[in-house]
Amino acid sequence: MLVLADSDALIEADTLLLKLVLADWLALIEADTLLLMLVLADWLALIEADTLLLKLVLADSDALIEADTLLLKLVLADWLALIEADTLLLMLVLADWLALIDADTLLLKLVLADSDALIEADTLLLKLVLADWLALIDADTLLLKLVLADWLALIEADTLLLKLVLADWLALIDADTLLLKLVLADWLALIDADTLLLKLVLADWLALIEADTLLLKLVLADWLALIDADTLLLKLVLADSDALIEADTLLLKLVLADWLALIEADTLLLKLVLADWLALIDADTLLLKLVLADWLALIEADTLLLKLVLADTEALIEADTLLLKLVLADSDALIEADTLLLKLVLADTEALIEADTLLLKLVLADSDALIEADTLLLKLVLADWLALIEADTLLLKLVLADWLALIEADTLLLKLVLADSDALIDADTDAEADWLALTDAEADSLELTDAEADWLADTDALADWLADTDAEADSLELTDTEVD
Repeated sequence: MLVLADSDALIEADTLLLKLVLADWLALIEADTLLLMLVLADWLALIEADTLLLKLVLADSDALIEADTLLLKLVLADWLALIEADTLLLMLVLADWLALIDADTLLLKLVLADSDALIEADTLLLKLVLADWLALIDADTLLLKLVLADWLALIEADTLLLKLVLADWLALIDADTLLLKLVLADWLALIDADTLLLKLVLADWLALIEADTLLLKLVLADWLALIDADTLLLKLVLADSDALIEADTLLLKLVLADWLALIEADTLLLKLVLADWLALIDADTLLLKLVLADWLALIEADTLLLKLVLADTEALIEADTLLLKLVLADSDALIEADTLLLKLVLADTEALIEADTLLLKLVLADSDALIEADTLLLKLVLADWLALIEADTLLLKLVLADWLALIEADTLLLKLVLADSDALIDADTDAEADWLALTDAEADSLELTDAEADWLADTDALADWLADTDAEADSLELTDTEVD
């Protein structure tokens, strides 16, 4: 049951109850097994879930996230998006008009030349043709048809039947076993999979996605996208900067779009905070930390170390178990991996990704950002647009600033300071040092007032006078000779 009225949408589902109300950037989602409550109002969102508790609050300058078991942190600010899945790997590709993916077991080859793209895969044949922002995707088992008008899309499915139609800028993708329908309209994209029914409604700046076994709610605003897949396969292609990474067993999808990145895995906890130029990702067994600021991000993880660095012309990713090396440049990106060969070509220059098994190291930036953590607690501070994230098992505190981010954690102390060209992360000892530092008020309180200074000056004069008096007294004393 879907009702759209200017800026409102209500969706209800049998197995996973969805209630979405969108009004002036406001959305509320509720679900039975995965209760999601999303409220977007002037950059405000609240997400709550039963088994996967999401609480996201975005206000002009605040954001609070709380989670119970599988905490997902999403902070949406200005033009942000959330992707969520339990057993599903999310792959998001954002790029001007580019994406090339090659994989051993799931071979994807995407070639984009000005306005064309072709994707071929062994087990999952993807054929993408982009012409003047137009792509068509057909599939055997999963037919997706989406209709977008200006900024509006409705998806209908019997079991997974999605019909997508886009105006102005269209994109369609065909696949054998897993039909992925990608629609690019202005700045929009949707991908659906076999076991997951995705329903996307885009109206002005709205998007809702529903799935049978795993309910996904995505709210798209201006430049956002969602991807979903069978077991781990997610394909997403967005305009204005693309990158897609796929893998066999633990497929990691990285989304880089202007100042955006998302990484997600099977049993991995993902925390994504996107605000102005920031993104944070965390995971339980596979800790992902992503911080994007002024083209900056460094990701380190416990079992699967991710290091992300995005620069104007280069990005290199290295990892232990799944070594991915990504180089993002103005036009090209190539990804190579041992078990799953990924070849990514991104717009205007180059990008190379190599992976041994599954380790990702991605570097983003004109400057630098380093995140180090012990286990999971992240506290991110951003200014002008403050966001505070708190979680039961993973406390996140996020404060968004124009170019400043500070992350503090109990067991995983992260301190990130993002400036136009600097990013600094300190540890617990640094936090204690900062705590020990005198505040301006304390320093001022230690300074002498003018009256106190004058009083001390008078005291010094009195001391000098007394010294002179002692000298005179000494001079008045008779010598022994004078006494005789």
